[in-house]
Amino acid sequence: MESFILNSIGLLVMVLALGLPILFIGTIALVSILYFQYHEHHLHNVIPMVIISQGITLLLTAALYALVFKDLPLLIGKVMIPATIIEIIVIPATLLFKGYDISKILPSY
Repeated sequence: MESFILNSIGLLVMVLALGLPILFIGTIALVSILYFQYHEHHLHNVIPMVIISQGITLLLTAALYALVFKDLPLLIGKVMIPATIIEIIVIPATLLFKGYDISKILPSY
């Protein structure tokens, strides 16, 4: 039991350390989408969304790494692939969950 907890904490620290650039880019992307597309200027609405989405991203990245990327390369250059995949999924899901229309951020053809 203790080794499971230590392994889980070690996995979260590794994901946080290696995925920090992607988490930072995801934070900037979410804040800019909220600010420029939805004109959300109130910090009390933006900050909880960013914290929740980045927490979900961190947990899902650790789960994806533990389940799928254990034997595959984790980094390509300085980009953590599992974190990138999860950020692409979590940001629109967070916006949908809060009731925003994500068709505004998608290009219309």
